[in-house]
This record gives sequence, structure tokens and C-alpha cells, in this order.
Amino acid sequence: MNVIFTAKNIKLSGAIKGFIREKLLPLEKIEGPIIDVEVIINKEKINYVAELLIKTKLNYYQSKQSHKILKQALRESLKNIRRQIKKNKAMIKDKKRILSRSRQREQTTPAEGYVDPATRASQPPVPVEMVSNYLSKPVTIAEAVEHLKKSGENALLFKNRENKKTSVVFYNRKKSVCLIEEEG
Repeated sequence: MNVIFTAKNIKLSGAIKGFIREKLLPLEKIEGPIIDVEVIINKEKINYVAELLIKTKLNYYQSKQSHKILKQALRESLKNIRRQIKKNKAMIKDKKRILSRSRQREQTTPAEGYVDPATRASQPPVPVEMVSNYLSKPVTIAEAVEHLKKSGENALLFKNRENKKTSVVFYNRKKSVCLIEEEG
């Protein structure tokens, strides 16, 4: 890390230079290697103006603060740069997260059996046969099974007289009679 000190209207002591170098080390841990640091300190009538210019491998940070006490002006300037570094890190992290999400979306393939709506629209519709195999008046399950056997159909929709629920009796693959009742 190359640190250049410039002082106007003031003579910098070794303690101030050491203070600045010491406070730059935590910034280097957050941002990575710092290439150049330029510290410009100017003594005005009442205030000290501390300006820091930090150049890293990827970024450039700048802060200018003034205060009646020199060390306080330097602390505020360093604090401002630390805030800039953290904000920049957060933005980079967000961009990486967004990029990885978009890559994951691109890599995922549709599940088996999934038909894209655009493809489905271009396919001819599956023919559906309309039948009226239902009983309009309420009947018992035994009466519905008897009606199913007489009709020769595979299923029959009816209203169960005992519990007033809509039900279906049908033949399964093994040709045995099954019952489905609505819940509730």
C-alpha cells in the first residue's frame, strides 16, 4: 500500500501518519488490497479539512470531511469511505445473487409431462364424449349399483339419499364396483 501525505498550512507528525496507516488496515480487510492512498490535510482558519483518495484494484473511493479537531476530521473521512466500501460490496453481492438466480432459471428444464401452453394451443384438442349417465333423484348406494349394472356404463353419478352427498359408483380395472363420495 502506497500512502502519500500532503499537508497545507500544517506540519504532519509521525503519530498522525501512524494513526492513518493503522485505520487503513481494517479497510483493506474489507475491500482487498489497497494500491494507493492519498491523504490531503488542509488547515483553514478554524477547521481542518481531511481528504482521502483510495485506489483499489477495482474501485476508487473519495471522501472529504472538515472538523475543528484533526483526528476527528480524519475519523469521519475514514468512516465515510468504510460506508462506501460496504455499500459497494452489498451491490456486488446483490448482482451476483440475481445473476445466479437467472442462471438457475435458464438451466432448469420443464418437468416430465409438462406441456408448454404455446405447444398445447397448437395441438388438436382431445375429443371428449358427453354422456348423461347420472340420476337426478336421490337414491341409495345399492340402487345406484343396480342401475350401473343394468346400464352397461363404466360409471354413474348420483345423489346419495342417506347423506345427501354427491357420489359416483364405477368399475375399476379389476372390474369391481367402487364408490367416491364428496367430502364435507
